[in-house]
This record gives sequence, structure tokens and C-alpha cells, in this order.
Amino acid sequence: MKTPGKILVATDFSPTCERALKHAAALSARTGAELHVLNVQILRSDLYGWEARPKMADVNKIIEDAAREQMLEFVEGQHREVVHQVIRDVQAAPAIMRYAHEKDIDLIVMGTHARRGVSRLFLGSVAAEVLRVADLPVLVIGPEHPVADKGYHRVVVAVDLSEGSGELLRQATALSDDDNVKLRVVHVCEARSMTPYYAVEVAEDQRKSATEALRKLLDKTALAGDVESQVLVGMAEEQITASARDFEADLIVMGSAGMSRLGRMLLGSTTDRVLRQAPCAVLAWRASN
Repeated sequence: MKTPGKILVATDFSPTCERALKHAAALSARTGAELHVLNVQILRSDLYGWEARPKMADVNKIIEDAAREQMLEFVEGQHREVVHQVIRDVQAAPAIMRYAHEKDIDLIVMGTHARRGVSRLFLGSVAAEVLRVADLPVLVIGPEHPVADKGYHRVVVAVDLSEGSGELLRQATALSDDDNVKLRVVHVCEARSMTPYYAVEVAEDQRKSATEALRKLLDKTALAGDVESQVLVGMAEEQITASARDFEADLIVMGSAGMSRLGRMLLGSTTDRVLRQAPCAVLAWRASN
């Protein structure tokens, strides 16, 4: 990902999507990116019984008019011009990705909704589906994540030391405040499948190997600015989110293919759990491998 030239906010007009719009608007103002806002109205064939089905043209017009009115209210007050559109489709995520490709979008911004209990975010819904299929970066904003109105200043970049890690690092500052950004590069050595008897010894070997690999990665990447690194041992999502809280991060950047080289943990696992626990916005991106 380069510095975004076009940013898309996918919205259902909820308060969390309003927060996502603020993040996107701040990025647009700082980078000069063109800002797009999209609402997908889902077609429902079972909305009415067959016997009582009204004229669908009338229903469509009512729905579309209401959505366009909501859209105008949603984007009202933006200091920059906003490209906004309401479309109808049978599924939201494919429609969002189709729009993103047609308009050459560089970054998708989405909000999540609060839930009680373990399923704290709605990551079984549209945002999760977009994250699973997206071939471009997706910035996820939670209901409690602070709004970065002047760019991101403190960024945790979680790397798995794969080939894509260098690309992920080089692009981590694309959404940050370039002059003041502080980066913490984190790699987590996981031992999920190890028995306790072997875990300590193997984890220490992993740590030593990963520390050297991370040092070489940072030397090769030659990042500018204030950069520190960490090699941690434990559950990836716990270590990443704890590091972000300790660092007072306002953004976590991680690959959407997962954090573990052994087994390549897919979205729905590490990334999913980080998104549920993250104290700040999360950029998930399937960097080249």
C-alpha cells in the first residue's frame, strides 16, 4: 500500500461508521486523498409474502430515497468534497469490493459494532467478510477507538518475518503523521501446539532466532524516524494488544494472513482476535508474500 489516493468508507449509517468517517476524513485531509462513501442496500426476496407483495418499483424507490437522504446527512459538514453513492445488491461485501476495484480505491475504512460477551465486535458480519476477501488494506474502527484527527502518531506493526513483512513495514507510515510517527515493530513467537515440557526451551530458541531475523529485517528495510522492536513469546493476539496498550498506540498494522508461519493462521484467528481486543484502530493488509 502506498499513501492512499482514494479512500472508501463503507457505511450502514451507524454511530461507529460515523467514527470511521472521521478517521477517513482526517486521512483524506492530511494526504489529499479523494474520499468515497458507499452504502449498500441489501435486496430481500423474503421481505413480503407472495400474496401481499407490493409493486417492487415503488418499494425500491422508497428505500433508495430514504438511503440517499441518510447519505446526505451522513456526509454533511465534511470540509472536502465527498463522492457518495447508494447501491443495491444481494450481498454487501462483494458489492463493496466491486466498487473498490471499479473506482481504484487504495484503502477501505469500516466501523465495527459493539456486542456483549465474547463476541465483542461484529466480526462474523460484513467487516469480517470484506477482510477475508480484500486484496487491499482495510482499516477497522471500533466503537471505543479514539479518533485520530491529525494522523496516527504511535503505530505498532506486527510482523511474522515472512517475505511480506518488509513491505508491511515500509508502508506502515502511509497512514501516520510522517513528522512525528513512532513505530514499534513486534514479532510474537507462539507455542500453541507445544507441550509445557518443551515450551520454555523451544520458545527461548525461537526468541533468539526471531530477534536476529527481526534485526536483519529492520536493517534491510531502513525505516526512517523513531523505531523500536520487540520479540515476545505467548499468544499472538494477547501480546500484540498488550504491546499496543503499553505503547499507547493509536494504530495497529498487521497482515490479514495471520501471524504464525507454522500453520499460517488465517483471518478468523489471530487477526480476528486482535480486532476484538484492540485498544485502537487496526489496519489489516494482505501484503505480498
